[in-house]
Amino acid sequence: MSFSKVESAVSALADLYPSEYSFLVAFSGGLDSTVLLDALSKRFPAERLRAVYVHHGLQSEADDWEAFTRAFCSARHISYQSVSVAVPDAARQGVESVARQVRYEALYAQLDDKTVLLTAHHQRDQAETFLLGALRGAGVAGLAAMPFEKTVSHGRKTLSHCRPLLQVPYQALKAYAEYYQLSWVEDPSNQDVTLKRNFIRHALLPKIHQAWPNPEQSLSQSAERVSESLRLLDDLAEMDLQNCTANHYQLALGPLVSLGMSRVKNALRYWAKTQASQVTLNAKVYDWLETSLQNTNPQAHPKLKQAQCDFYVYRQTLYALPETLPVDYRVAWSAFEPAQWYFSEPFDKRLEIDQAWPKPEFSDWVVRAMTDLEAEALGPKTQLKKWFQTRGVPSWDRNRWPVLEIDGKAVAILGGYTNFSGRD
Repeated sequence: MSFSKVESAVSALADLYPSEYSFLVAFSGGLDSTVLLDALSKRFPAERLRAVYVHHGLQSEADDWEAFTRAFCSARHISYQSVSVAVPDAARQGVESVARQVRYEALYAQLDDKTVLLTAHHQRDQAETFLLGALRGAGVAGLAAMPFEKTVSHGRKTLSHCRPLLQVPYQALKAYAEYYQLSWVEDPSNQDVTLKRNFIRHALLPKIHQAWPNPEQSLSQSAERVSESLRLLDDLAEMDLQNCTANHYQLALGPLVSLGMSRVKNALRYWAKTQASQVTLNAKVYDWLETSLQNTNPQAHPKLKQAQCDFYVYRQTLYALPETLPVDYRVAWSAFEPAQWYFSEPFDKRLEIDQAWPKPEFSDWVVRAMTDLEAEALGPKTQLKKWFQTRGVPSWDRNRWPVLEIDGKAVAILGGYTNFSGRD
């Protein structure tokens, strides 16, 4: 097979990204990333290229691979960096999955808004990803497999990730490497058929080839068509979420419940994708949520523990919270952002100031959690409880509700509770 598809795909990057953009290549030293980086070096000036090798330390050959990648880049005058990472205990998710997450975190940390991450995924990778999704019963998002281009939210940054070879057959990469007499490293774990992707590559796809001449292309095309459907579902979810209060840890589902569970699940998927990166959705979560939304008992506070967060439903609002909420927080009034501390109450700062203290100096104003003694000073517990219930304050927020402290003295409870005896 001709390797011209590799060169055409790499050349197309010039139209996608003007000269002010640079490229950071995830460079493992394997065939795929070696071909990508070599083709880039022939098409773009070295000043626009940078390669990063992520050293997991999972293979005994990792140091040798690091030396190979460093020498490869040195010969082409490409800026190079090796980043060592630690892969935590992967008993629950598996080493592959956790290592991939750690690897991408390391790569994203090297990016800025004018640097595009390039990875060397190709057509066979896309076909394998589609089959993996289908065999685990994935929905539309899983069957869409890998996008050619996507934006990634990482902290306060919005980053770009592109897979320029995604429609290029694996055989074209092999032909390119042979023509230019490239060397690369071989990861022995790629032959381990106990890993599902390797089983598909070495056992399943060869069988499919016996009946279909080019299954990778067909499966990749299916993934692209599913991706088109996913974009339409994203548009629908974006419209639905305009009617819902949402942030990185809560989603008000009440406006959507009457539209049916399919719309709820679609909005939830899009919310997790765009705002709540700590949330992982699966059939268990969807089933629990459907049951919880049907529960009409006002005293019920359904909860589901997951690895990344704990889910709660309160008054048809879903909360995705850390296992331990901050209780001993203490923050300057001017810097207090309720959502940062997982409070669903927005608070009216101007109103709080007017009600709490008649002077304008903010320098010594502090927001902290209300103490038990301060709660007792408010009078009967039932009175405060009723106030919380009236405001729709979830139970997990009540024992850490914020008070305003001035000159070392609590003067007001945020939210407008007026029976606070600590006020002068």
